[in-house]
Amino acid sequence: MHLVYNLLIINVLYFLNLLKIRTFITEFQVVVQVTNNPADIVTDKEMEYLRDANERQARQFVAIIAERLGRHGVNLVCNALDMSRNTVYRGRHEVQAGEHLEEGRVRKQGGGRKSTLSKHPIFSMDTKKKEILGPFRRDNGTAYCTEPVKVNDHDYSTFSNGKMVPHGIYDVMRNTGYMTFGVSHDTAEFACDCLVEQWEKHLRYVYPSAKCICILCDGGGSNNARSWQFKWCLMETAKRLGLDIRIAHYPPYCSKWHPIEHMLFSQISRVWSGAVFNTIEEASDMAAKTTAKTGLTVFTTINRNIYETKKERNPLFESECDRHIVKDEILPKWNYLVKCN
Repeated sequence: MHLVYNLLIINVLYFLNLLKIRTFITEFQVVVQVTNNPADIVTDKEMEYLRDANERQARQFVAIIAERLGRHGVNLVCNALDMSRNTVYRGRHEVQAGEHLEEGRVRKQGGGRKSTLSKHPIFSMDTKKKEILGPFRRDNGTAYCTEPVKVNDHDYSTFSNGKMVPHGIYDVMRNTGYMTFGVSHDTAEFACDCLVEQWEKHLRYVYPSAKCICILCDGGGSNNARSWQFKWCLMETAKRLGLDIRIAHYPPYCSKWHPIEHMLFSQISRVWSGAVFNTIEEASDMAAKTTAKTGLTVFTTINRNIYETKKERNPLFESECDRHIVKDEILPKWNYLVKCN
């Protein structure tokens, strides 16, 4: 007897669930049919208002319409007016919060798409960690070879074949890297010489009509924002290339947002992992083979010049800065333009 009652209850519940599912499907079909006709959601006058409204007024107005329609209101509005759900929810939040902007302003201060130097090439420039050459184990990586390679367990510089200074320039718009491997010190003169060499070899053919270039760089090292020598070398470089150079230094502790770090240097480190470099040519050749799924291409060259450190300040520095360097109004110590004439 109890078994019969249990089966009866199960059948009733099953029937009710089917009824709910059919009701939901029927309701969903009605929603789809209604959303195909925008006239069922907004009147002609409301459509005329939406055509003339700015983006803020439009999203707040459609949010009010969605509230008026009740259940499925957001879906109805999005499908009928071809709007994003995020736009409707943002308009609803603004209406509920009662946000008001200054007269004549559509977005909050700092809102909207950020301006870009689309007319000028944008390069990210930095120096990678220095490497010593010789039979040393590197980065605990793994490299495949035909026979075992004997390496020293300590990387003492006295047992090395020298050192290399990997300097990189990353073309942000073309996803291309240009590496220069030096054998001396990482100085401002070295960094600017790398820029000149790569421009003369490659970049001037890529950007033949360029009058100004933008360089993103860290605030320390060879391109130190406070270094007089870096600014002096930039002025000399601008004259040599006949180009204006816009500099944008990253603030301290912000190097992880530097494009060259995660778009170029990280890929080269991956290729180098576990490799043994006895000569600088081996490192250069392997770096030139670096590729990535993003389409990265790398060009390499070797700079064997010797660079001096701790140079004395040039007495003409101040007058040349006043003539060739124009500092921005916002963060002038990090953002400035180096004019070629």
